[in-house]
Amino acid sequence: MQIEVGHMGLPGTTQAARDLETRLLDVPGVVRAEVNATLGCVYAGFEPAGTDLEHVVRLVEEAEAAAEEAARWEGRGEADAGVERAPRAVGFPGGPEAQLGAAVQLGVGLAAVGVAVVGRAARIAGLPPVVPALIQLTEATPRLGGAAARRLGAAAAETGWATANLLTTTLTFRPLGPLVTTFLAGIRYAEAKARREAWQDWALRLGEREGAYRHDAAPAFERPVPLPPGPAERYADAAVPATLAGYGFIAAVTRSHDRALATMIAGTPRSPRLGRESLACAVGQAASARGGLVLRPAAPAPAACSGTPTSPVRPTWHICCSPPSRRP
Repeated sequence: MQIEVGHMGLPGTTQAARDLETRLLDVPGVVRAEVNATLGCVYAGFEPAGTDLEHVVRLVEEAEAAAEEAARWEGRGEADAGVERAPRAVGFPGGPEAQLGAAVQLGVGLAAVGVAVVGRAARIAGLPPVVPALIQLTEATPRLGGAAARRLGAAAAETGWATANLLTTTLTFRPLGPLVTTFLAGIRYAEAKARREAWQDWALRLGEREGAYRHDAAPAFERPVPLPPGPAERYADAAVPATLAGYGFIAAVTRSHDRALATMIAGTPRSPRLGRESLACAVGQAASARGGLVLRPAAPAPAACSGTPTSPVRPTWHICCSPPSRRP
């Protein structure tokens, strides 16, 4: 049984974690008790008959509340960059949430492709192509994308951009845009499925080795300065103004809005982000298929790296190397 915790096993709570394990082992029927701060859980092995599970859960909740209170007092006044802080738990790798979320994205993408195909076949007047083009250009601008991530949060900004892109490209009734989104959603689903299957193999081995679940998290540190722009961001910084200048030049010379818009769409630097995301998913899937456990597969949008001091840039993985699998 795994009981979720958020503070036990973090820096400064090592002795409290060992004390909790001792108290749990004193409960009749409990044969294993191990705190894993990285996964954010307490693993308890017990005999099905004769074990008071409510008492076990209550002991964990009391220890977690004490650790949370201690962390609250120790964390006051430690807001400066470079100060040691507790790392965020990755959560239960075998949970269905990631795979279900990826499946929903894939289903929505397929539905969007269907809507776009039907709308185009029926010759329904859709949104002008300039609407999704402007949204994509704004998202691809590192400064604007980074500002949205700082104000809304990286996850919320990424969801907002993805929703706006999918909705507007679908309502133009041009299937190519939704097809690209659906393809990327399929890659994410394959990665999430592979990670969950890898955890099932890990869970069997960890359950057989006493002490294998025990892990105290190492301290984490805030970055003292923002991450420097990478090649994709530097390219986008140059490509966005060049694209806008090309749009104005073509419009002025040819007097054709369609040609100018085609130039702007072609010049929007979306390929680096999509390529980086695809590569990250492919590496995560390959690592999982070869027995690795990818603990932190998700990272904020690449645009968020310009100006955010703590946001990693995908591809960033924390991978545990697995011993050879016993499966043929």
